[in-house]
Amino acid sequence: MDHVLPWLRAVLKHWKREVLGGALIALLGVIADVSGKTIPPHVYEICGGALVFYAMYLAWREQYDELQKLKQSQVDDHTLAHAIRENTATIKAAQTRERLRETLQQATAANKAHVREQARSNAGTLAAFVKRGKELYEIKFTDPQYLTAWSLNVDDWLKEIRENLTEVESAILDAPIPNDEEKRGHPKSLNRLHGDTRGRILVWTKRLNEIVNRRYEEGK
Repeated sequence: MDHVLPWLRAVLKHWKREVLGGALIALLGVIADVSGKTIPPHVYEICGGALVFYAMYLAWREQYDELQKLKQSQVDDHTLAHAIRENTATIKAAQTRERLRETLQQATAANKAHVREQARSNAGTLAAFVKRGKELYEIKFTDPQYLTAWSLNVDDWLKEIRENLTEVESAILDAPIPNDEEKRGHPKSLNRLHGDTRGRILVWTKRLNEIVNRRYEEGK
C-alpha cells in the first residue's frame, strides 16, 4: 500500500488535469454544437475511461522517470565513491613511494658517510704502519745477533699490514720487487740480507703510502 497510494494520487492528479484542461472533452462539445446532435453518454464514458488510462500511463511514466533519476544518481554516487577510493589509493601509494625513496636516500647517505669514516679510519691505521716501516728502516745496529730479532719485527709488521688490506691492496703491496729496488737498502747495511730487507721496506712503505692516499681520497 505504501507504493500503491502515491501512484493512485498521481493518477488522480493527472486525470484531473487532463479532464479539466483536456482537448478531447472540449472537442466533443464543439462537435455537438456544430452538428446539432447530442453526444451519447457512453461516448463521454469511453473518453473518461481513456483519460483514466492515459492518467495511469502518465503516473507510471512519472514514477519511472524518478526511479531512473534515482538509479542514475546512485550510479553517479558509486562512480564518484569509486573514483575517490582510487584517487585515495593512488595518493597513499605515491606517499608510500616517496617515504621509501626518502628512507632509501637517508640510508644511502648514512652508508656513504659510514664508508667514508671507515676509509678515513683505515687510512689512519695504515699511516701508522708507514711510520713504523720508516722506523724499522732507520734502525741501526752492528751486531748480527740483533738481525734475527729485527727480521722478525719486519715480518710481524708485514703481517699486521696485510690483515688491514683488501685483496686488491694486498696484491699491490706484494707485487714483485725488482733487484735494483732492493739494492737501494744496501748502503749502511750490516750485510746483504739486511740490505735487501731494508730495500724491500722502502718499496713496501712507498706502496703502502699510495694505498693510504687512495683511502683518504675515498674518505672525502
